[in-house]
Amino acid sequence: MKGIEPTKVKVLIADDHAIVREGMKHLLGFSDNIEVVGEAATGLEALDAVARGGFDLLLLDLNMPGLDGTELIARIRARNPALPILVVSMHNESQTVRRALRTGASGYVVKDSSPETLLTAVEQVSKGRNFIEPSLAERMLFNTSYFNAGPLHETLIPRSFQSSSTSCRRRYCIQRHHPCR
Repeated sequence: MKGIEPTKVKVLIADDHAIVREGMKHLLGFSDNIEVVGEAATGLEALDAVARGGFDLLLLDLNMPGLDGTELIARIRARNPALPILVVSMHNESQTVRRALRTGASGYVVKDSSPETLLTAVEQVSKGRNFIEPSLAERMLFNTSYFNAGPLHETLIPRSFQSSSTSCRRRYCIQRHHPCR
């Protein structure tokens, strides 16, 4: 008796760079559980593909011609709230990751991640889980730039510091009823 073959995760790749789409198709082809069933080179093509359906997960670049990535995520969520969206982007800034996740992305991976990380992310997100690349999650959780920045006055550029100290001096003068110079 032949065993039941597991259902493959059907993936749509939306990225404006053909070579990136081809590379992701090749990489995802190494998995027996993943099948790339479509591609989109613009935000509008991705939106049309979502309307047509036929796939289980969207791999989405944030920098797409036609629609901003977060706007595209919002529109996709309005049409298909349950569709897993895994962002694969070159942007690794915490605020960009947060914005994508708040808008409705299910996961986030940076393009310089290892192939294993991308495959793990696809598997996790396709099962309804969330995934953030571990190095991004650590940076977001511990916000190393915030904790290691030191006192605010040391992080200000000279003009900002001057404006800041001038404002403080004015407040002091007003509170003490001194004439400010």
